[in-house]
Amino acid sequence: PSAATILARTQQAFGDLGGAASTLAAVTRADLADDPEMTWAMVCSTFGVDVSAGRLVRAEAVLPRICETPDAALGDHTYGREHTSILTLRTMRGDLRYFADRRDEMATMFDVIPAFRPVVASALADVGRMDEARELMDWYDEQKLAAIAPDMLWTMSMTFIARAASTVGNTAVCTDVYERLLPYAEQTVSVAPSVFGVVHHHLADVSLTTGHLERAGRHLHAARRLHVARGFEGWSAEDAYLGLRIEHARTGRLAARALASARTRADVIGASAVRRRIDAFAAQVENSGVQNFER
Repeated sequence: PSAATILARTQQAFGDLGGAASTLAAVTRADLADDPEMTWAMVCSTFGVDVSAGRLVRAEAVLPRICETPDAALGDHTYGREHTSILTLRTMRGDLRYFADRRDEMATMFDVIPAFRPVVASALADVGRMDEARELMDWYDEQKLAAIAPDMLWTMSMTFIARAASTVGNTAVCTDVYERLLPYAEQTVSVAPSVFGVVHHHLADVSLTTGHLERAGRHLHAARRLHVARGFEGWSAEDAYLGLRIEHARTGRLAARALASARTRADVIGASAVRRRIDAFAAQVENSGVQNFER
């Protein structure tokens, strides 16, 4: 079973979601042998494939089971094992309040787990606590970014930093992280048991924030191509939302047809968080006092 979860994770990263599902489906109850830890790991892995494929409503039904983590078999160094499952789903569906509510306890581990600071910052922004989110992201400078260990979690951590920096408008961090992530543009960001899109998407996001609009468009075009090829439906919905923002920044207008298409893409897969962001952006444009909508 453990080999199956590792193989399925690799298959996801390369866009073989069908293969990942088949790998996991081949594991039988006999293979699990009433092992609570491996049973939980298999539930997480199947959940992760569903989130990657945009089967968000089905994943939602499984999330309570994932939050009931079994007793650790290898000691108690397992804080937050359920966090990545919650994060990957709640980025697309619902909200990130879970992490905002745990700001203080997660803050005690900011120096140990580099991903925690940007996750909490994104969560605070998501629930409207933007000043607190900006304060967390203002902590970064070139030296602190360079000090993040180049281990197996480096791409994930840098991607989280990129997304949070874009959200709060921290152009200095966006500029720095862009150069660090650029060599990995076509990679899938693995956030076991699911994914966080491809790096091109996040490069487009930080490029928009720093005003490099043509560059943002090129990265978004590549991200859309890869997300479709790899079956990452949730991130295709995020692409549609990001596309609206890039086009509005470029032209000053928001096309009604593109807006409707983005909303539909989010609604079809139950990506309520993406739909919420789309609606908030559309309302911001509409309330700007300028005739920005194209019919």
